[in-house]
Amino acid sequence: MSRNECGQGVLDLFRFGAYRWSVLEKRAKGTSNPITNYDAFADAYYRIHADEHKKHRSITIGFRADKTLPDLTGNTSKDTYWAGLQFYHLASTFDLVNVNIMDVYDCLQMAKPVTILPGDGIDMTCDYAKCVGEEVKVGY
Repeated sequence: MSRNECGQGVLDLFRFGAYRWSVLEKRAKGTSNPITNYDAFADAYYRIHADEHKKHRSITIGFRADKTLPDLTGNTSKDTYWAGLQFYHLASTFDLVNVNIMDVYDCLQMAKPVTILPGDGIDMTCDYAKCVGEEVKVGY
């Protein structure tokens, strides 16, 4: 999520850590297939470089998925999941950074998803937020 799209206030919400988030599989009612195990990583990576314009500052959050079945949509390039956010001390935190819930919602709609696939040298239990945050440039 970039400062250019979200504003510094929304980035600060994630940067200060007054939230937790989770990921759940989106499933049709009555589905009895094994559930994909999602694990949302607790920490966010804040990218800031003094030699770059401030619009390129960003927050990267990550999760891993232990797939039990192919994607239910048949689209292998798109996961079907819900991301849930819970903010602590909502009113005071939002006032502190001068944003509201719609600012957060709008920001999340502009988030750029990145997938790291299993392969040689890839540890699927690691949080790659810093690597992704550095390598995937946003805010242009």
